Amino acid sequence: MKYFSNNKKLAAHLDHYWMVPNASSLFQDTPPIFGYPGITPEIILVLGGSYRYFYEGQWHAGKNCMVYSYIHSYMILDTSQLTSFIIIQFKPRALSSFLPFVPQKAKELMTRPVFEASEIFGTEIDKLALHLRTLDASEIVAELDQFLGDCYTEGREGFLSEMANELKKTNSLKDLLQRTKYSYSTLERHFKKDTGLSPKQYQSIQRYKLAVEEIYDTRNTDWMHYVVKYGYFDQSHFIKEIKRFTTLTPSQLLQTPGLRSFRPENL
Repeated sequence: MKYFSNNKKLAAHLDHYWMVPNASSLFQDTPPIFGYPGITPEIILVLGGSYRYFYEGQWHAGKNCMVYSYIHSYMILDTSQLTSFIIIQFKPRALSSFLPFVPQKAKELMTRPVFEASEIFGTEIDKLALHLRTLDASEIVAELDQFLGDCYTEGREGFLSEMANELKKTNSLKDLLQRTKYSYSTLERHFKKDTGLSPKQYQSIQRYKLAVEEIYDTRNTDWMHYVVKYGYFDQSHFIKEIKRFTTLTPSQLLQTPGLRSFRPENL
C-alpha cells in the first residue's frame, strides 16, 4: 500500500511510503525484475528476508537498508527471498529531493549511487527497520515522519525544490530558460549543485523516464504518440533514446517485468 507523509515540509520532498508486508504474495513467481535509470531517489527498508540485485556488471546481496540515490544504468532485482519491505520514495527531482535529509553534496552522492543507508544515517536506520516490523501502517507513517524530520535541514533545499512546479509544466530547456530568465551557465550551475547533472542531462532523463512510465502504465504501442507527446525528433530517435538508457527497445520493455508494474497507484 502507498501512504503519504503527514508533515507538510517533508511532503514537499517525499513522494510516498510504499509498504509491502507480504512480498512473496506481491511478486509470487515473478522472475528477476528489471529496473531502469531514473531521477527518483529511494531508500529501501528491509523488514524481512533479503534480496539480490545486479548493477554495473555485478550481483550484490544483502538484507540491510539501502539507498538508491541516482541509478546510472539498468538494474535487475531478485526478490525471491524478500518477505517484507518499505520503500521511501522521494520526489522525482533527482538528488535535489534527497539532499535536505543528508549532509553530503550531490557531487559526492553521484560517485556512489547505491550504498547501505547506515553509511549516512548510522545504525539508527537499521534499528528503525526492526522497530517498524511491530507497528501498523499509521504508526509506521508517524515513525518515518519522525525519523526523516530529525534528518531534515531546511537550509539544504535548493533551486530545483523552488522550481518544482515549473519543472512539472515543461520538458523543454528553452521554456525553462525563459521562465527563470537565467542564462544557460547560471541554470547549469544550479542543476549541477542540486543534482550532479547538467540541465540537458536532467531533461533528457526526465523525458525518457516519463515515456517509459507511460509505456508500462498504458501498454500503448503507438510509438508516434510518445514522439509527439515528449518531443522526440521521430520514432527512430525515440526508440534509440529508450534503448540508450535501458538497453531495451520499447517493445522489449513491455515483455520485461518492471518494478513499476507492482507499485500501487492509490492508497
